[in-house]
Amino acid sequence: MTLLVNDLYDNIIRVNASDFNSLRVITGYSSESFIRKVTDDFSKLKIELYVGMALQGICRKDHEFYKAETEKGRVRVHYVVGEPVIHQKVLEFHNEGNDRCGYIGSANFSVGGFLEQREVMVLADNSLDSLFRYAEENSVLCTDKVVDEVIPFVERENGESGGILDKTESRGKRRSSVEDTNGPEKGDVDGKYSSDAGNTAEEDGGYIANPIPGDVQPLLNSENYIDVPAFRNGKKTFMFDGKASELMIGGVRDYSYVMIPHSSFQVKVNGRLVDADTDVRFGQAVRLYGLDIESVASEMLKLGEGTAFNAVSAGDVIFRFVAVREGLYLLVLVREGGDLIF
Repeated sequence: MTLLVNDLYDNIIRVNASDFNSLRVITGYSSESFIRKVTDDFSKLKIELYVGMALQGICRKDHEFYKAETEKGRVRVHYVVGEPVIHQKVLEFHNEGNDRCGYIGSANFSVGGFLEQREVMVLADNSLDSLFRYAEENSVLCTDKVVDEVIPFVERENGESGGILDKTESRGKRRSSVEDTNGPEKGDVDGKYSSDAGNTAEEDGGYIANPIPGDVQPLLNSENYIDVPAFRNGKKTFMFDGKASELMIGGVRDYSYVMIPHSSFQVKVNGRLVDADTDVRFGQAVRLYGLDIESVASEMLKLGEGTAFNAVSAGDVIFRFVAVREGLYLLVLVREGGDLIF
């Protein structure tokens, strides 16, 4: 077994692209930028791509690119629409006949997977035909009319593409103000939210010293937070199973630019620091461990003991996740009228 962990683009794609004329790929995610790079670097290579996590969302701009390239015939992009979705990462270079070279591993067919993140790929000894046959049977071509009915597309408000991105690509879109600059003495988010801290807060490298409502306000802009409504069509967007609360973030515009799918972090809420992740429901929910979010929200809203938490008693309340720094969020509630509750 041959393991590859370094320089995957050079050691897999560049090494094989000159010996083979075709490449077929199964990937969780991909992007216009990475496919452009591969096709620009290797102009004679034909690519057959299966996006396994397409039901989680596709950037509109990427989709338009995929359609255009598919219509040209150089690249053919398929969206997996059958369930369960496909999280596999598989590459196979091939020529006519049985001349093949395949790899399986963790790297998505993306900038993050092949150029920036630390991934592992293994040279495959067995035939990969069954994997690609399954992907083909559960996919539709990106130009198919049914795509608009089954695939969620996301666009940023400024008209550029948004939506589900590779972790590193998404992380790079964020403002430097939420980057981790090290130094645990900065950002005392474990302290009390109290006006005893003074009238101003010290903000340094994305950390907040002694945050109080007025001092957190500068962070609340479109690149630092996401708003998740507590209710949609009168129904709760969260569930509690006794061990954790899951809050659905699917459908929240551009959430992946602030809260990365399939990542782990911590959330500060109502004086508590809890572990959380988005490795649930295909990356479209945030899971808060050991937290009954309904009870916490009721307490923060001062609904009173015995009062049911619903759209009538709570109103149009919003859960706001503010990115304080890498790996840490502050959760506040926003009531009708914009009032913040800590």
